[in-house]
Amino acid sequence: MLQLKDMVAETTDILDIVNEEHMLSNREFNLEVRLRLSRVNLTKSTLRAKLLEVELGHPAKEYLHIVRGLSADIERCKREVKQIQIDILTAVENERQVLYNANIEEMVAVLSSGSTVSPES
Repeated sequence: MLQLKDMVAETTDILDIVNEEHMLSNREFNLEVRLRLSRVNLTKSTLRAKLLEVELGHPAKEYLHIVRGLSADIERCKREVKQIQIDILTAVENERQVLYNANIEEMVAVLSSGSTVSPES
């Protein structure tokens, strides 16, 4: 559960940094990612509540059965968080590539027009 908490915090930090640096221009994508993170946080809270209930006293056999199920749910949640991270980082790289291509096209256009670029002072 602690690992899931850390992963969610890391993903939230990544998204905040990306937004602060204006690296994601697609508002809909940004909202979809925030929605997915909110759902993960709800699931995380629900799982934590279930773990607290289990720790309050169940017979050993029942306890193990419940904890196995919760562990599987936690793993699914961690996979979703990892996928969110991948989606964010992929979107950022796609936007960077667009910027790099635009810069390249601009430089090629300047060079092919025969114009000289004077260094700025």
